Amino acid sequence: CDGIASFTCKCKNGFNGKFCKNNIDDCKRVRCLNGGTCKDGIASFNCQCKPGFSGKFCQVPSCHPNPCQNGGKCLKHGNAIKCWCKQGYEGRFCETGVKECNYHCSSQRGWCRIMGTDGRIYDNYCQFERAQCKNKSLRIKKKLCGYW
Repeated sequence: CDGIASFTCKCKNGFNGKFCKNNIDDCKRVRCLNGGTCKDGIASFNCQCKPGFSGKFCQVPSCHPNPCQNGGKCLKHGNAIKCWCKQGYEGRFCETGVKECNYHCSSQRGWCRIMGTDGRIYDNYCQFERAQCKNKSLRIKKKLCGYW
């Protein structure tokens, strides 16, 4: 550099280009998990997480804010979350309304995983009872229950 016909700009962190006006896209090398969206900053990034996840890369299951829809209750067990759905809803986040089969869902305080004679695993009595009202021969093969 002779200082007469040329110059070189020393850019601040997060910028590049001849005049240091280009903000480097920090999201190019970042992968936000679980449906999170990366927002670029200056020499930084931020993963904006969907409900049910938190952490720098949206890698941590979280009940805040509550990801459960339709009045479902969020429960955290170790590194996982589970939505306890109100009667009439099912799905990972209680997002699916179900056609009821004229049964009264047990309102037990606790949780159960039930293996039916059809080989499927049901997350609670309500799911099992819904399946049983459609398949009258369905029975409980095994169950694992706990209480909180």
